[in-house]
Amino acid sequence: MTATDTTFWDARHRHIRTHIGKWQGGHDVRVRGRWLLRDLLQELSVTQLTVFNITGRVISKPLAAWLEKTVFFTSYPDQRIWCNQIGALAGSGQTSPVAAAAAGILAADSRAYGSKVQYVTIRLLDELREAHTAGASFAELVARFPLRHGVPSIPGFARPVKIADERLEPMRRFSAELGFVPGPNVNFVEGLAEHLRVHHQADMNAAAYACAFLMDQGFSATEVYRIRTTDVLSGVLACYVDLHDQPAQAFLPQTCTDVQYDGVAPRALPRSL
Repeated sequence: MTATDTTFWDARHRHIRTHIGKWQGGHDVRVRGRWLLRDLLQELSVTQLTVFNITGRVISKPLAAWLEKTVFFTSYPDQRIWCNQIGALAGSGQTSPVAAAAAGILAADSRAYGSKVQYVTIRLLDELREAHTAGASFAELVARFPLRHGVPSIPGFARPVKIADERLEPMRRFSAELGFVPGPNVNFVEGLAEHLRVHHQADMNAAAYACAFLMDQGFSATEVYRIRTTDVLSGVLACYVDLHDQPAQAFLPQTCTDVQYDGVAPRALPRSL
């Protein structure tokens, strides 16, 4: 049996090796070959720095503005949204805001909501657009998905309630105001959405549009997943603060009568001698 080559791990034994960054105490911080305090502090916004840290790309200010503002569409301060329920419960339990934020973000790491759904949607859209380019019709693409309440269940095209997504038009308008022209991926999802409107009384939601837009900007599914990890943070903390400043256990309190016991019936215990 050939011994495992451990060269890679040997080079890292008791050594931290990175191509990303290093703090040089008393001097500056190196970030992907650039100086953080001397250069990037003056050049980049927080969003630009985040994207640079994650991808190595310095994105334009309009694209950074798009990423910043579209958080408005992903983080409503509504306690019914499940990641916000975590924030509200944490506030009601008087936890720290850090614990609430971490738990709320983790609760949104889901294929149905949050940044994970954008990862799933981008991978799906990439596959669907490739099939469409190869000749598949919109009807054939839609037929791949099961019906749920009479509507094709397609990631990025579903909503908990069957109403128009109020975020779509403001998102389209904001993109145009920043000077962005619809690219091939946005045009594809708009065409697919039109097919759904005509034949299924359905539509895309904001996730499909946002994912297609970011695909047109050259981002991969993995990059979008990483960039948009904290999208729900604002709503989580809003709900945390709302309950933290109220009496303890103010979030959906229950009474003893709310518990319905269906276990073993009460039984007499033998008397002690």
